[in-house]
Amino acid sequence: MDFFNFIKTESTAFETTMLLIFALAGLFNFLIIVVIIATMTQVPHTSVRDLLIFLVAVYAFVKAQKYSLDNSTLIVEAVVTRTRIRLADKIRQTDLASYEHIGENRLIRLLTQETMNISEASKLISRLCSSTTLLIVAFLYIAYQSLPAFFAAIGLIGLGVQIYRVRRGKIESELSAAADKETQFFATFNHLLDGFKELKISESKSDDFFYNHLTTTANETERLKVSSSFKLNKMVIFAQIFCYNIMGVMIFIFPRLIDIDSFVLIQIVSIILFVTTGPLQEVVGSFPFMERANLAVRKIRDMEAELEQAVAQEARLVKKARKAKPFESLACADLGFEYNHTGTESQFRIGPINFQLQRGEIVFFMGGNGAGKSTFLKVLTGLYSPTSGGIVCNGRKVTIQNVSQYRSNFSIIFQDMHLFDRLYGVETIDPAAVDEMLERMQLEDKTSIFPDGRFENINLSAGQKKRLALIVAELDNRDIFVFDEWAADQDPNFRRYFYEVYLNDLKKRGKTVIAVTHDDKYYNAADRIFKMEYGKISELHIADVSR
Repeated sequence: MDFFNFIKTESTAFETTMLLIFALAGLFNFLIIVVIIATMTQVPHTSVRDLLIFLVAVYAFVKAQKYSLDNSTLIVEAVVTRTRIRLADKIRQTDLASYEHIGENRLIRLLTQETMNISEASKLISRLCSSTTLLIVAFLYIAYQSLPAFFAAIGLIGLGVQIYRVRRGKIESELSAAADKETQFFATFNHLLDGFKELKISESKSDDFFYNHLTTTANETERLKVSSSFKLNKMVIFAQIFCYNIMGVMIFIFPRLIDIDSFVLIQIVSIILFVTTGPLQEVVGSFPFMERANLAVRKIRDMEAELEQAVAQEARLVKKARKAKPFESLACADLGFEYNHTGTESQFRIGPINFQLQRGEIVFFMGGNGAGKSTFLKVLTGLYSPTSGGIVCNGRKVTIQNVSQYRSNFSIIFQDMHLFDRLYGVETIDPAAVDEMLERMQLEDKTSIFPDGRFENINLSAGQKKRLALIVAELDNRDIFVFDEWAADQDPNFRRYFYEVYLNDLKKRGKTVIAVTHDDKYYNAADRIFKMEYGKISELHIADVSR
């Protein structure tokens, strides 16, 4: 099974010793059954020795079961944690284009729901191994008592297993479809959270989204999950009925076909009664959990393969980022990028772009929505790999081998920026300097920073978040600052401060600024201005565009 192979491959602790402990729990459980059956024939003349054997068997079973349960939990949770960390590491190493193609919702579901399914199945490992061992020993005992009875029972069980295997494919496909549809539901639900304001302002949009899309997806998810669960329930009931059929065959049919001692038959039926109402039902009851765990393992393996393919070239070629040399200049030569590079004219593309930047320059980019400004920034900063042309930085061509070092020139605040809860990657923090920055950005009453680098509060307005992000960018202390519509969320005072004071201060410190902006009132704060249209740029005269 995929689940057990996954655990065995991922865990160094899942060794023969652990399997022996699991098996011992089943053996001690069988010993309890044998003692009970043997003692029942002696009632009321039971001996103290029988009682002691029974108590020792119970004690040994409890200790072995406790040990196996605890250790199976430790093993699987360690595997889940290691898998989550490994996936997170591969996610952070993949390139931006591949990450966007895979999609956030698939990754979140994988790291939450699918790993939870594996974690839930961990609770079954010990009991499943113990019950399986008990079943094996029980049927060996039946074989010892009567080979015909053994072959009859095994034949019936084999028939049940074959029927299960035939139906398993349909169950797997429905479980997979249900999981995919649930991922789609969470993606739709995210639109409710991210687009709350837009839906709130328009009742027609809200109703259309809710009734025709979110509700429809939720209902379809329910239908698929119920259908697959019903099929799993049928399999469980089928297996239980099969257990009773085995007992029926042994009691009503077998004695008529084979000459067997009534005492031996009672023992065999008693053994079957114990194993079918306990261990066998436990094994059968684990089917739904194991199928979900198997599906989760396959999805994790598929995702890891997809991530590995995305990072294979970069992981093989990209060198560990060293501290970049002080930035002096960069030049784009016929730089181009195309989304979903297929060679068709319908795909959005930028370029060819020829652009030069010198240390200490302030360069503004303007242009309408969809002109390609944000895409150009992602290519320029090394987040997207060019599909044509290239970049030369400090006289050295930017390649896959040195792109990580090239990226370390930039501090970036994108329009859709994410504000982290703490200062990551900042080795030394000067509390006094941070307090001064917070005061300068009028955030001293909104948040503060703890000695470990964690912010006291990041539940801020959009403008306040961007001002806090500006502080983080300052502390990163890179040579090139990239701002994508940073001032759009600021009030007039901060907007004026940003263009007239802050950018000039960066220039005096030898920093270089690239800013996407539509604030034509402040275009004279730039050294050069470029307009972007249809993925291409053209330089403008500041006097022609400034007010």
